[in-house]
Amino acid sequence: MLDTPSVYRDTKEHFDIKNMYWLTQAIATIVDEHPFRYSASVEELKQQTLAAGRHILLETDSEVEKLTGEELQMKLQKANDQTAKAAYDAAMKCFGDCVETGALQIKLNY
Repeated sequence: MLDTPSVYRDTKEHFDIKNMYWLTQAIATIVDEHPFRYSASVEELKQQTLAAGRHILLETDSEVEKLTGEELQMKLQKANDQTAKAAYDAAMKCFGDCVETGALQIKLNY
């Protein structure tokens, strides 16, 4: 690997939805009070992330078998970037699903 994907590397001190750290913190903040309500969304996030990672791993393993040096590094970097994007996209979908589900259950108390 040559570099850490920006959604992980460029985490800001304050909330930024484009950072994986803050995105997962937002999901945790929503889910914490009612874990059962959001369990399907969180489970889908886990399954999608694992499936995408395994798919990219299997695809990459066969493609890098005979590569060395810079070619190998570039291919592994591409796979890492794809995995990070897939995880971020799955987390964004989970976040959206949680907001939509919660919005239907909310009771405004202010």
